Amino acid sequence: MSLLENVLNEADFHAQTLVSIASYLENNYGKEAVNQFKEHWFKEVFYNPWKELGASNPKNIKTFASLLEKGCKGTHEWVREIDEPNRVKYRFVKCIWAEIFHELGRPDIGKWFCESDYVLCEAFDKDMKFKRTKTLMDKDDYCDHEFLMEE
Repeated sequence: MSLLENVLNEADFHAQTLVSIASYLENNYGKEAVNQFKEHWFKEVFYNPWKELGASNPKNIKTFASLLEKGCKGTHEWVREIDEPNRVKYRFVKCIWAEIFHELGRPDIGKWFCESDYVLCEAFDKDMKFKRTKTLMDKDDYCDHEFLMEE
């Protein structure tokens, strides 16, 4: 099995697990239970690790972009459209999460990955801002990600 196939299988497994847990909670305990689980998931999977990265690395846009690209390798395809000292803008043209969650019929849960971009920024540096107007999860042609670091 190739490395790419391994990454895709792992992503599919984790997406199915997330959908299963969220569906179980919603069916048995309601939407509030799903929201609580989502908040916990954000904190454990995104916020805490990125806060540690922010504490142990230089807090600048170049460091953030490098860490983001490393984390997206194998699951995303992108072009860096703007590369300035305090601003980086991407055009993501492929997202395995969007593909998988659409196949599972649960892009609403897949949107959690999209929403996590805001969490990553806040965790890494409270002065960093994030803008997005399009997402592959919403069936747009691409995701636009713009990260801005206030001076």
